Amino acid sequence: MIIPDVTLPRTRVRFRLPLFRLVIDKNIAKNGKGVEPNVFINATPETIRKGVDAKMEKALQLIKQSGQLR
Repeated sequence: MIIPDVTLPRTRVRFRLPLFRLVIDKNIAKNGKGVEPNVFINATPETIRKGVDAKMEKALQLIKQSGQLR
């Protein structure tokens, strides 16, 4: 995909502007849920406050349990 960088001449602000658009297939049934995860991890106020990435910790725990990571 081509996504060029654009720089505004006066302010020198830089941003990326995609030269394409995504079109959703209208014939696909919608259930409003998207892809459901195999393991759901919810962020709690405490994990957010502590800056803990609960999803990453759970992923590492599952990898260690599988024996892929030591």
